[in-house]
Amino acid sequence: MRALLIVFLSLIFPPLLVSQSLRDSVVVSNFRFVYDSTLSNGVSVENSNGYVILKTSELENLAKGRRATITYYGTGAPLTSTGTLDTTTGNPMKVIDGDPRTFCQIKPGGDGSYIMIDLMAMRRINKVAIVTFGGNMSLRPRAYTIYVGMDSLQLTRIVQKVDNQDVKTIDIFDPILARYVKVSFDAIDRFSSTVISEIEVYGVGYLPSGSYVSQVIDVGQDVNWGWASWEADLPEGTSVKFQFRTGSSAKVDDSWGQWSEEIEKPSVLNVSEPKRYIQFKANLSTSTTETPVLKNLLIFYDKKPVARNISVDIEPKVVQILKRSEISLIFDIQIDDNSLGVDTLLMFTPSPASVEAVQVNGSSVAYSVVTTGYNVKIAFPQTIKTSARVIVKLSLTLYLDVNQFQAIFISKLTPDNPQFTDVKTVLTSDVPERLIVDLQVSPNPFSPNGDGLNDKVQISFFLANLNVERNLKIQVFDLTGKLIKTIFDGPSKAFAYISSSSFFWDGRDESGRVVRPGVYLLRVAIGSDKVESIFKTVTVVY
Repeated sequence: MRALLIVFLSLIFPPLLVSQSLRDSVVVSNFRFVYDSTLSNGVSVENSNGYVILKTSELENLAKGRRATITYYGTGAPLTSTGTLDTTTGNPMKVIDGDPRTFCQIKPGGDGSYIMIDLMAMRRINKVAIVTFGGNMSLRPRAYTIYVGMDSLQLTRIVQKVDNQDVKTIDIFDPILARYVKVSFDAIDRFSSTVISEIEVYGVGYLPSGSYVSQVIDVGQDVNWGWASWEADLPEGTSVKFQFRTGSSAKVDDSWGQWSEEIEKPSVLNVSEPKRYIQFKANLSTSTTETPVLKNLLIFYDKKPVARNISVDIEPKVVQILKRSEISLIFDIQIDDNSLGVDTLLMFTPSPASVEAVQVNGSSVAYSVVTTGYNVKIAFPQTIKTSARVIVKLSLTLYLDVNQFQAIFISKLTPDNPQFTDVKTVLTSDVPERLIVDLQVSPNPFSPNGDGLNDKVQISFFLANLNVERNLKIQVFDLTGKLIKTIFDGPSKAFAYISSSSFFWDGRDESGRVVRPGVYLLRVAIGSDKVESIFKTVTVVY
């Protein structure tokens, strides 16, 4: 939900609607001055301008933590007592974990077995090292060949050794642009396994990623943090993304919030506020041989917050999944002479919600409300200028095991700089085993004859408790099994495909022709390797 929240905020709060001259800011134009070298990694600020760039890769193992696979030939695979592959001693990821105490082995008879390393980006490499486990000569690779290439199927041989006597081999060659490194173990001793603890790859150019972390920045008083904007050179295939966190002390402690979600374009900051201290992290990456260049950063803020403090609670903490429930958000708003006051409350909900009641200090008040998908906007007729308890009662159906709610408060004096509250969660009970829940089609039958009445069928359902993306397909078939129409085919996590988020079928096939009257099968399927499907009949009439 937080990623969607960032996108939504960038749409409803376009940056700097008020003049910059009316707003204070933190300006970083030389990143050496606020550099925290203990928390940063993989970046450099040692150039004359103090810009942030990625470090060069001559001293960095480019293979560490990437991907590795192994292909065994002959009797080379290490097996358990039951005859299955031993996933501990036969795990190729052990050779790129940076730990010489772990290893991957190839048993006698496994001549030609090979390890393929995916660097996960184009790198200009010029050195490969192979480290034998424990420095044991009897476990060394007797003969090996190194191949590199941009494609795992089309590789170039760059090194071949037929009689190796080293427990740590180091092969240096002219720099070559590659993503894949293949090490083929051409000859295995007849009596002893070849056991490798590490395969290291080095190169010239830049590291694939790095993070710049600033020192804690003090602006002298609690403020309402607003927008961040920056200037960066971004060659194709490179990126700079920012995270922020705020706190109430000069050292990061329990008063500090968590790092915000990454943003890659100027956006309002979703951080704990009002707060006096801020810290930022710039995450640089490249999939090419170029580096992004971060030149400057501006963080805008208002010295007058919407409220001195806003604490939030939520009741109940647990509700039944997929059952209409009433949730109360309770806000204790502290207003002082430096506060602007509250005019609007915007709440982000995990599923579409309606407002049942709004109370201020125990009494119902007039309000106007706008609901759009997964947010509820409540406008108060008069500015709340004194401390108050505001209770908002929502009615909604939850479909996740953990459901997040967040609210922001807005003053009409700084409409582009809302004040965020903490995220609150509601858990659900009776989580179903099935992922597709409560599939509904309406109207059924429907008549796609263009008269404006029941021309489309609405398809509504919940994807419940699915925290990783899976492929969702919604298709219509005739009774012979012939595919008539694919309504949707794409990735999805848990989601409430209801109300305005529902799918529709207009009764047309893939070529755009209206289908004949009759009964059709609607199939909703979710999954990749293991697919869960639900069918419903849909009747077309004229």
